[in-house]
Amino acid sequence: MIRRLQTIEQLMAENILLITHPSTIKALNNKEYPANDILKGLVLNNSNNEFQAVNIGRNKFKLIPTSKNLNIFLYRGQNAYYEPCLSSIDRNNISKEQKIIDKLKKIEFIEFLKKHPVINELLKLKILDCSFDFNFEELAQHYGFLTNHIDLTNNEDIAMFFATTEYVLEKRTYRIITDQENRNGVLYKLIYNFSNKRINIIGAQALERPTLQRAFSINMLQKEDFNKISSHKKQFKITTELSKKYFDMFDGGKKLMPNNSLINKVYEIQDKKTILKDAIKIYVKEYNLEYNDIKRILLNNDYTISSKIVKFTKKESQKITKEWLKNGKELLYKKIKYRY
Repeated sequence: MIRRLQTIEQLMAENILLITHPSTIKALNNKEYPANDILKGLVLNNSNNEFQAVNIGRNKFKLIPTSKNLNIFLYRGQNAYYEPCLSSIDRNNISKEQKIIDKLKKIEFIEFLKKHPVINELLKLKILDCSFDFNFEELAQHYGFLTNHIDLTNNEDIAMFFATTEYVLEKRTYRIITDQENRNGVLYKLIYNFSNKRINIIGAQALERPTLQRAFSINMLQKEDFNKISSHKKQFKITTELSKKYFDMFDGGKKLMPNNSLINKVYEIQDKKTILKDAIKIYVKEYNLEYNDIKRILLNNDYTISSKIVKFTKKESQKITKEWLKNGKELLYKKIKYRY
C-alpha cells in the first residue's frame, strides 16, 4: 500500500470525530510515539516549538505549528488600532513609485533566497509522497518587504509582544512602551478555518524568523480591512509593566527575530540605493511594463541600476551549511511530526 501524507482537511475531520489512531506518529528523526497516547488527526501538543507536516496538495507539504487544543486560534497584535487595517502594500503613506521600488527589492531578496544553502537543502526534503513547499512572497513579508499579506501567529504571547512594544526603525530594535505614552494596543483573535484558502501556513522554515514566530498569514484583497475579517478584537491599555513583561519574555525580540548573516543581507538590500538589473527584467516581464519606464522612476528617486548581486560570501555559505549540518538540521527535524 502506498503511504500518503494526510491533508489538513483529513486531519481536522479526524480530530472532530475523535477517532483513536491504530498506529503511530512518526518524526523526521525516526522517533515513534505509542499508539495509546495519541489522537488521530492533528497532533495536539503543549510544546511551543513543534510542527506537523501536512499535505497541501500538488504533492507538497507545509509545517504547521502544533496547538494545545482542537480549536486552533490565530492571533495578531498591534500597538495601535488602525481604521482601516490594511496590508503593507496598501497603506496610504507609501507612494506608487516607492511601491514599485520595494517590489524590485523584494524580487532581489527572493532571488537571493533561492541560493540560500539551507533552502536548497530543504527543497530536496521529502516526507512520503510530498516535498517541501516554499512561498517566497510569504517569507518576504516576514523580512519587512511590502506584500498583500498580514502576519498572524498561533501563539498569543508572540502576538502580545508585538501589541505591547514598538519597533524603532532607525535602530532596528524594539523598545518598551511606558505608562506616560498613554497608548492602547489591540489583540486580534480568529479561529483558523482550514478550508479558508486565504490563510497561509508559513510555519517552520529554513529561515529562523517565521519558525520562531510560529507564523501564518492571510492574503488581503486590495484595500481590504482586516478589522472586518477578525471576529474578535480586544483593545487594552499598554502599561510599562505589561510591555516589559513581553519585552523580557522574548529578550527584546531577539528570540523572535535573531540577528544573523541573513538579516544583514536583508538590510543591505533594503538600504542600498541601487536596483539589480535582473530584478527589473523579472518585474517588467511579470507586469508587462517597459524597462525604460521603470528606469525613469528609479532615476527620479536617486536610484542607480547595477548588475552586482547581494549574496553570501563563500565563507558565509560554508559557515551556514556547517551550522545546519552540525545543529540546525537535527534541531528542526526532531520537532517535525507527520501522519499517514
